[in-house]
Amino acid sequence: MAPIGIFIDALQGTIPTSFRQRINTMIQEFPEIAFCAEEEDLTSLEGLHRMAKRLEMGEADRVIIIGGSPKIYETSFQKWGHPLPLNPYLFAVANVREQVLWAMADEDSAFEKAKTIITKTIRMVSTSQS
Repeated sequence: MAPIGIFIDALQGTIPTSFRQRINTMIQEFPEIAFCAEEEDLTSLEGLHRMAKRLEMGEADRVIIIGGSPKIYETSFQKWGHPLPLNPYLFAVANVREQVLWAMADEDSAFEKAKTIITKTIRMVSTSQS
């Protein structure tokens, strides 16, 4: 089982603390998770530096960001031109902000949908071939 590193992006507070805590607790059930780090804003240059530093430690060879739309990360990675030590084929984004929090009426329903999206993303990344 390949080790997966997970970054939970608060997106400057648009993903509530209570929701991030529930996700963090749920993620601990997966044996393939090497680490789970919370970040305030992975679209910033400082956030990218912290992410790169963590990935350079070599704990994980696959990465998942739990946050917003994949497009905002792609745009910021291109904007800042920051080289991240990761294989783009072993990287995925679980969009819980737009697909879950902004689409669901209450946090419990949103969490159930987020669990499904995150679990599928973990399974997808863990079975990808490098």
